[in-house]
Amino acid sequence: MSITSMCSRDTVTVKNQTNTKTAGGAAAKVWTTGTRTVSCRIQSLSAEEIVAFGVRAGVRAWKLYSATNPTITETTHVFFTDGSESIEAAVIRPSRQYDNQDRLWITVVEYFGPYQAS
Repeated sequence: MSITSMCSRDTVTVKNQTNTKTAGGAAAKVWTTGTRTVSCRIQSLSAEEIVAFGVRAGVRAWKLYSATNPTITETTHVFFTDGSESIEAAVIRPSRQYDNQDRLWITVVEYFGPYQAS
């Protein structure tokens, strides 16, 4: 099985966060309207990885494996479905090359909350 086919099992939606102000002048964070999808493989972190990445106790976290650079940063949130649950995940480690050969990219995300489509 090739890396490309292995990393195309799941699809996530990526949204970037921007800062704005409300009508009252208070700071507010909103998601960009332009979304994009990324093909990847979603895998839950092991107990050792949860400790290594500093994931808070009791919080679920995942690794996203991609065959191309998904360009996911800390200001990005990832939205996907795990079984029947829609999940919004915050990035705790932005996308990086795994093998330094532009073949495999890994992003680490943690549970942020349920995703409610609007």
